Amino acid sequence: MPGTDSPCCFRSGSCGDSTMRILWELSTECNLGCDFCHTKVDRGGAQRLGLAEIQARLGSLAALGVSDVIFSGGEPLLHPHLFPILESAAALGFHLDLCTNGTLATADTARLLSGLLTEISVSFDASQKATFEKMRGIGGSYEQVLRGITCLQKAGLEIHGIIMVDARSFLHLKNTVSSLEAMGIHSVTLLGRMQTEPLDGAPSWRVDSRVLQDALGDLRAVSRIPVNTKRLLFTPTRFRCPAGTAFRSIDSKGRLLPCILMKNMTPELLDSWVTEFEADKASRCGHCEYRSWCGGGCPGAACLFGHASQVDVLCPHRQSG
Repeated sequence: MPGTDSPCCFRSGSCGDSTMRILWELSTECNLGCDFCHTKVDRGGAQRLGLAEIQARLGSLAALGVSDVIFSGGEPLLHPHLFPILESAAALGFHLDLCTNGTLATADTARLLSGLLTEISVSFDASQKATFEKMRGIGGSYEQVLRGITCLQKAGLEIHGIIMVDARSFLHLKNTVSSLEAMGIHSVTLLGRMQTEPLDGAPSWRVDSRVLQDALGDLRAVSRIPVNTKRLLFTPTRFRCPAGTAFRSIDSKGRLLPCILMKNMTPELLDSWVTEFEADKASRCGHCEYRSWCGGGCPGAACLFGHASQVDVLCPHRQSG
């Protein structure tokens, strides 16, 4: 079955509509130790807002016409006020998605979530246990997520699978997608890994884009559910980053940001990120054959290191500078 391909980790499809979506990082606290998570570079430690402040912010977002709220983390199921937060958000009419690692889902939490969420996204990187637990950093997490998905499925939730694709999970990609399909998952998204440290040459975990394209074609030819990609293929595109317009983020400290990847930037850099991105694109993309129409990829990727916004650090056409 076909799927959609997006250069953005947090928004798929066309970004030209009039709706606004919010990704809300409820907390950076997590029960797993994933070696690829962008939250691990957070410099403020585990933080979260109180219930009253979150409820007030939700009211403000509704007044601004926000349509969708995606609650993430860290692991949102660890937040002590998650269900009152979801109840308040649902009462305001938001479409709600929860991004979770799934290991903490029980029959009781699944039953409560089923009456509040529009959908739920669960990470499941590999059907092979050793690879899954190596990526997630905790022994026993493979059985935990399988139990969690079963609970969510029995509660009638619309579940979407997320596979973080790197050289480890790619080896099991076909079997992983098949396993998720067999579980009754509605769709699968293959998510490109985020570079969480400054680059010094090509990252060892990266899979060649031509190999990825071939594998994706094979998957879509046999899969009965949509297989989508986000920031995985790095093919030139007319995509323009929706950060700060159709898409915004709120971090665990309550700051409204253009994108969650920009949470380590100083206020001064946040104010000038568009200008900095365009200047970097003019410098690095001046001789690129795609320069006249490519959007430059993800402008927030380099911000994980505290730098000003730059052309996507993993773009294969990116020039040094």
